[in-house]
Amino acid sequence: MAQKLASQDITFFTFRDQAVFDHDDVMTNAAKPYTVFTPYKRKWLETLTPDALRPYASEDHLNALAKPPSGVKHAMPSLASLGFSDAHAPAFPAGSSGAFELFDDFHDRMADYAHARDFPAQKGPSYMGVHLRHGTISIRALARVAHDAQRHCNKGAQTWLGELIWREFYFSVLHHFPRVEVPDEHRAFKPEYDRIEWETGDAADANFAAWCVGQTGYPLVDAAMRQINQSGYMHNRLRMVVASFLTKDLGISTGGAAKRISRRC
Repeated sequence: MAQKLASQDITFFTFRDQAVFDHDDVMTNAAKPYTVFTPYKRKWLETLTPDALRPYASEDHLNALAKPPSGVKHAMPSLASLGFSDAHAPAFPAGSSGAFELFDDFHDRMADYAHARDFPAQKGPSYMGVHLRHGTISIRALARVAHDAQRHCNKGAQTWLGELIWREFYFSVLHHFPRVEVPDEHRAFKPEYDRIEWETGDAADANFAAWCVGQTGYPLVDAAMRQINQSGYMHNRLRMVVASFLTKDLGISTGGAAKRISRRC
């Protein structure tokens, strides 16, 4: 994008937004990207300064945004206008007000996070993932609260801060190793895993279809898939369960799954 704009003599600016640290901010002493999380986490914490988590008064700069063209309505589009039904309504409060409502609730539960997050039947997660993804809450605000709390020996906050750092580790991986997200190549992070021979054919298609609708015969896997099909949300621990089951038990690659979904749609 930057190169295309530059070719048209258009200046392009980037700003930190979705992550506390980004691009080359957290690197090894040899100026190489990290490929293992734990040393990345240590360096992330070493790099952290109070200034890195300070809030930005973005409201003061709203007048700098481009004005919408005349005649454009400001109302939010309805689900129906976007091709969705009421069944696709979000499982949690939406928008910035919804994000802060959820975070206020989680703040009271944060001390139990390290334990409660492992049990899907409990209200353990923060439920902040979607809001972080869409920018309806600031990663700096969340990391600041977690960092301050863990400094006061809040073990749950310490674990949760580690999860926020984990998120940034994968941003770093995607940036420095773009091969892992090229959809047409489906290349593994570790090149030796590209030699895995995945299941194909009618049996694999049938297994994938059963996995999609929660009819594999494995109760935990099926409960997880039915949860996301009915609510649009899946517990974090269950996401790991169903992904591992798909790849390691059914032998279906995530790339193959994407192709099957496109065919079914």
